[in-house]
Amino acid sequence: MLILSALFAAISGLVTFVKTTTRPALKVNRWHRWSGLVVALVLLMFASSGGLHLVKMSIKDLDKPMRMEPGFSLAGLSVFPSHQIRQFSPVIKDVSLSGLDNELFYRVERAKDVAAGSAHDHHQHHSDTSHDQKPDSHTVQYMDAVTGKLSTLTDHERAKHIALELSGFQRDVIKETRNIPHFDGEYGFVNKFLPVVRIDFDTESNDSIYIHTASATLASHITTTDRLEGWIFAYLHKWHFMESLGHDIRDSIMALFAFMISITTLLGMILFARRISWSRQT
Repeated sequence: MLILSALFAAISGLVTFVKTTTRPALKVNRWHRWSGLVVALVLLMFASSGGLHLVKMSIKDLDKPMRMEPGFSLAGLSVFPSHQIRQFSPVIKDVSLSGLDNELFYRVERAKDVAAGSAHDHHQHHSDTSHDQKPDSHTVQYMDAVTGKLSTLTDHERAKHIALELSGFQRDVIKETRNIPHFDGEYGFVNKFLPVVRIDFDTESNDSIYIHTASATLASHITTTDRLEGWIFAYLHKWHFMESLGHDIRDSIMALFAFMISITTLLGMILFARRISWSRQT
């Protein structure tokens, strides 16, 4: 209702401005007319982009995140190999059981600060190979759940397997994979899952699939249409076009326009009260 009310106010204000051809005699009327034009344009930009985003997110929320079924048997497992897992790191953030091509693996995710320290040591002792490491890829390792040995399986390869299984795409259309450790850009906080692996596909709609490997969940599937809507929301609703000025200045300008809406509303109420008073006198 709030979005619809804002749209109605913006459109009615623009229509009134266009239809009013005579110059208002009173100064308060002139102020209300021109401030109303600015407010109407800002409201139209704000409400239309917000309404479009609200409709899109409402439709998207009807679909539960796709999750790959485990599809493995625990018959070959007898005990949890806590001793072997501790050898990877003294501080473990998460451990989960994963299945891939009829094999079982423990996905071991180390705490980020510990992993960062090990990466720093690795850079000092092996500077000739450290540049090949993907960001944060060293925080996750896979261990064979039956033998207890460290596996060569990577989080990116696991993410590709899940993405192909859930999307139906073919492996030969995969362009690139990368780690997403925090919410940013097109993968915002509404997606809920972190960290994830982003997989870009060479398709007509430039599909990007975000996989949360710890739970084998397709966290988000973004296409060109989604990016267009996201751009509209970011630039017309959240005013990212002013980010070069800094967040404080951008927020101050947005607050100024909100203040103008209040002033224009107050002027409108004054004019409305005057009109009622004049009509009673006559």
